[in-house]
Amino acid sequence: MADAAPIAEAAEKLGWKLEYARRYAAALKRWRTAGYPVRSPEDVHRVWDFYCEPCDERIGNRCRLCGCRLGKGGLPIFSKIKMATEHCAKKGGKW
Repeated sequence: MADAAPIAEAAEKLGWKLEYARRYAAALKRWRTAGYPVRSPEDVHRVWDFYCEPCDERIGNRCRLCGCRLGKGGLPIFSKIKMATEHCAKKGGKW
């Protein structure tokens, strides 16, 4: 197996930790296995407005805990909120 150090270094330069990439890959696998379920636009806005926007773990449109994007718009593959298989990374999850 190839040395993971160069990959980890490149990820850090992009503002990602290698663990974030692993978590994102696992989220995509869960989503694919479940048949790509998507939350309704209303649910996405509710989650963003009540949980993500005021959260102290959010930096811009990313979660500091898991590294995932948390946008209201765009494709589900770019927003953890839109993937119905996913939940908040905080212990005890908010949503």
